[in-house]
Amino acid sequence: MALPFILGLALGASAIIAFNKSDKLKEKACEVLGKSKEKACEVLNKSKDFASSSVDKSKDLVSDVKNTITATAECIKEKKLVLENVEVEALENDDSLLDLPVKKIKKTKEDK
Repeated sequence: MALPFILGLALGASAIIAFNKSDKLKEKACEVLGKSKEKACEVLNKSKDFASSSVDKSKDLVSDVKNTITATAECIKEKKLVLENVEVEALENDDSLLDLPVKKIKKTKEDK
């Protein structure tokens, strides 16, 4: 039963001490808050720098991928044009029709 009484006495004594030394506590709290504010600003600036550099790197990567895709598409178009030209030349020369690849057709049960 004496525990709540002792606890109340300790709380009251600490409140009186805090009230008597409020100026020192206020200075210390301002000092701690100032330091934490500086650290928070540092962390915020570092994270902004990191984010902006990451965005720049990803933009570079995206542009590289886009250039690669564009180059690949152009290469495929060129190959198609070359193949079409070869087929047109083959059609003009009846002798070279034998050189064109022939697709094999599988026979189904109905065809047999």
